[in-house]
Amino acid sequence: FDTAKERVYQDMSRPLNEYFIDSSHNTYCSGDQLKSESSIEMYVQAFLAGCRCVELDVFDGPNGDVFVYHKGTFTSKIRMVDILR
Repeated sequence: FDTAKERVYQDMSRPLNEYFIDSSHNTYCSGDQLKSESSIEMYVQAFLAGCRCVELDVFDGPNGDVFVYHKGTFTSKIRMVDILR
């Protein structure tokens, strides 16, 4: 982390909606949104690139597990607990 950014160094007096927040849509996809593999590494890369908001498409799975994937497509599924770790 950049230690210079540990302190507020920008004008933060404006309403939140006036600031740009780097976000990521379908963060888990390693390729296209229809049939690519989903990867926890994609979340790591997004955060390292400065992203501060990620999408989690969360669905119930078998045995009480919760999965993240792009519903209605052929993308692979990731256990949410693995992403959070």
